[in-house]
Amino acid sequence: MSNVATVEIAAALQTAGVSDPNSIFTIPFPGSFRVGLDESADDFGYVMRYVLPVDEAAAATWRSDLPLVFLRIRDKNTARAPEPYPDVAPDQKSVNPEAALQPDLANLIGAVKAKWGDKPPKGLRSPFRDGDEKDLDGYEGTIYIQASAQDRPGLVDAAVKPIGPDRKDEFYAGCFARATIRAFAYDKNGNKGVSFALQNVQKLKNGEPFGSKRKAEDDFEAVAGAAVEGGATATDFDELF
Repeated sequence: MSNVATVEIAAALQTAGVSDPNSIFTIPFPGSFRVGLDESADDFGYVMRYVLPVDEAAAATWRSDLPLVFLRIRDKNTARAPEPYPDVAPDQKSVNPEAALQPDLANLIGAVKAKWGDKPPKGLRSPFRDGDEKDLDGYEGTIYIQASAQDRPGLVDAAVKPIGPDRKDEFYAGCFARATIRAFAYDKNGNKGVSFALQNVQKLKNGEPFGSKRKAEDDFEAVAGAAVEGGATATDFDELF
């Protein structure tokens, strides 16, 4: 996009009601981009991500009157009148405000600075993994981490009572739990990055075990003539095949 085109676009937007020229920025499109309103024209979209401020009241006020103007691009040679898009309702995607994540992000940043100072090396491995790339049920559409520990972490139940070896069957893959973890940076065998150390775990409630097998007694029915508890007869296996 030439400087001349950028100036023309800025002038057109100001004419359309965008009063602050500092709020106008342009994104170049390739020369093959098909502009127009017919079915053969190319579609495009722009996504903006913002972090909610700590002052929720100020955030609500800002969202009620977003400083954005959406216009539909049209071929300037057409006689069709401009058709502005309808008002856009903001959609908050985050389940929890990101402000609550700041302490955890600060821990990650602190671990990196403690290891490499203010100039960390490029290509650090991220501790966050894409659940869509995990070939297991329950990971779809999630971001997950892996945390490890050299020693057995502390383990308690919902009542904060220790789960010892005599109750080890109560904690299994598939139950609901929460954990305390510690971020640390590593530089080993040419691999540099940030990971998490597992400290303590609390089981919250039971869940569907991962990869659970059905019980044999649930898969089969009793064979006619087979011995039952306290019964008298047994079936010859040759009669079954």
